[in-house]
Amino acid sequence: MELFIAILTALISFVLGLFIILKNRKSGTHIYFAFLLFCISLYPIFNYLALHTNSQMGLDFFSKMILFSAIPAGPFFFCFVKVFPTQKIFFNLKIQIVLFLWVLLNFVLAYSGLIFSRVTIEAGTLQIEAGSAVLSFMMLQIGAILGGVASLFRKYRLSKGYLRQQLQLIAVGISISFILMLVSTVILPLIFHITWFVDWSPLFLLLGGGAVAAAIGRYQLLDIRPVLARTVSYFLVLIIFATFQSIFLFLFSNLIFGSLLDLRLASIFVFLSIAVGFTLQPLKKFLTKTTDQIFYQDYYDFEELLHQLTLIMASTLLLEDLCRKLLQRMLQNMKIHRGMIILIEENGIYQVVSEGYDETPVLDEKEIGELLHPNELMIYESLSNNKLQNIFKKYEFELVIEMIKEGQTIGLITLGGKLSGDPFSSRDSKLVNIIASQAAVAIENAKAYEEIRRFNITLEDEIERATSQLLAANKKLQELDKLKDEFVSIASHELRTPMVSIKNYIWMTLAGKGGRLQRKQKFYLDRAYASANRMSQLINDLLNISRIESGRIILNITQLKIGELVSQIVGEFQPRSEAHHVQVTIECPTAKHQKMSDLPDVMADRDKIAEVLTNLIGNALKFTPPQGKVRVCLTASKQFVTISVIDTGVGLARDQISKLFKKFGMLKESYISNKDSAQGTGLGLYISKSIVELHGGKIWVESDGHGKGSTFSFTVPVYSEEGLKKLRKRHEEKSVKKDPNDEQEK
Repeated sequence: MELFIAILTALISFVLGLFIILKNRKSGTHIYFAFLLFCISLYPIFNYLALHTNSQMGLDFFSKMILFSAIPAGPFFFCFVKVFPTQKIFFNLKIQIVLFLWVLLNFVLAYSGLIFSRVTIEAGTLQIEAGSAVLSFMMLQIGAILGGVASLFRKYRLSKGYLRQQLQLIAVGISISFILMLVSTVILPLIFHITWFVDWSPLFLLLGGGAVAAAIGRYQLLDIRPVLARTVSYFLVLIIFATFQSIFLFLFSNLIFGSLLDLRLASIFVFLSIAVGFTLQPLKKFLTKTTDQIFYQDYYDFEELLHQLTLIMASTLLLEDLCRKLLQRMLQNMKIHRGMIILIEENGIYQVVSEGYDETPVLDEKEIGELLHPNELMIYESLSNNKLQNIFKKYEFELVIEMIKEGQTIGLITLGGKLSGDPFSSRDSKLVNIIASQAAVAIENAKAYEEIRRFNITLEDEIERATSQLLAANKKLQELDKLKDEFVSIASHELRTPMVSIKNYIWMTLAGKGGRLQRKQKFYLDRAYASANRMSQLINDLLNISRIESGRIILNITQLKIGELVSQIVGEFQPRSEAHHVQVTIECPTAKHQKMSDLPDVMADRDKIAEVLTNLIGNALKFTPPQGKVRVCLTASKQFVTISVIDTGVGLARDQISKLFKKFGMLKESYISNKDSAQGTGLGLYISKSIVELHGGKIWVESDGHGKGSTFSFTVPVYSEEGLKKLRKRHEEKSVKKDPNDEQEK
């Protein structure tokens, strides 16, 4: 039973490890796990031999072999867990160097007898006497196992799907297996001197192997399930081989030596024969590869090379990279001196990519044209045309094949001679024929991509150039706009002083300061005074616009009783409204705010809001006919107080509303009733809109058309201490230094 357990454990572990590493010899996950299984496969054999040896020398030898197989097991397990499920081999170079040196140290200690100082068999059980270095061995194994288990559970918490199920099964199975092995073969014998579990320790290894086998079969661990399926027939062959080997050993021992061969020794021979059978093919491939490198044999894996070239064509988009990678791979694997890919267009040679030449040969287009023989692979030895032979010699060609796509020639693939000096074989011709047809498609796709890429580069250049021009034009416009603002500001200031003088002298003349005026003189001076007033208003409006657009306007935002301000402004309009026979009233139509004093305070610049009110009420008077009405309505919400100026005037056409609140936005086709009084600059509403928005409010107009009147409304924010601070801060960020010319106004 013990022998069966040992052989079964060793066989399963070795076979599984061999197929794992053969599946992917470049994957760190495969490599570490395979070597872990190799260690596991060696342990039960050496353990069985140690328990059943007949000499102390044999016992000492096999005990050391047990240690040699056990020492790297823990580190291999740790490395496997750290890289799983990736292909990388190195994860932390410092840790791996420490593990490697520690394993070497334990090998030396084990060989010197410092881990197990003495091993004996008493009453059929192993008696192990710990050496002075046993702590190093135990720390290495326990540390590696615990570190691996911790990493497994950490990865398990972060994983999802199949990977999570794989890790769960591996973690539980291998962890239990290692812990039981450690307890049965190290802790119990060395600390408690209990050794009868050692005979059964190989069974514990089957737990880890069983967990991995379940993960392989159920979750496709390490992607080797297809390989295992294909090896069933191989196992049958090995079983038959082992059976005949056993019969042969039995007959050979009985007929030659006249006695039966010891069953244990025969079992070991059978196991070693199976192991040799498994390693024979990998060993053959290794030796073949080695001799190929030494003697330049032209052998290469046809399917593997074809697969690699197909991957290059499928994954490479840039034309030159595609051609160069194809050439490099073919020359390297087929062991060829040199080669070229010559791309051809209707006008001649499009591009040449060469490998293996000191300098790319200068090609004659006429000579290259002579090589175009559709669907024909040309090899120098088989050429009968002297002209073609001379071209081949000139450019050192040995093989030339044309690349054709949909009946159109794409180019040529040319190859030089082989490093071994051997001629091209039928297998070489087959490979080149396949690659030529596939490369034609891949190269056409790469050329299309190259054209798109070049077009994109050209387009990007054009966009960049156009953007640069637009930026330059925009910068120029900004400079012109700045000059315009400066001109308006300076001109307005310069015009304001003489205009004030003109108004003063006209007023004094009208007041009789210069003598009594005749009726006609007074009429002319009245007209001049009205024009001077309009000119002063225009200058003021231009100054306001200049300040607003340049950020020089300064708001003195305070807590303001809006009701009192509205009452004051409406009172100032009473003489004018009576002159136009228009009634101007104030309303608070809500139940909550029945009186002006009920309205909440607002955050505003008193003078600027007064200017907005004056502008809106003045406009309403201009466009309201005699016997009409103008109402100023105030309503309040939690955040804003809304002020609406409602008139019964001529109204606005709906298509004209969008033209309001713009600079010089006068509506020539408005339904004006008081034409003499309706003349203005067209800047008042633009200034009003700018002032309201600087306060954080908005302004709008509503009108149903001819004869329906208009409603101009704007909002002002309700006062709060925090809101006042925010509004002041926002205004300060938007404002710039005050214009020195503003001081001249005062």
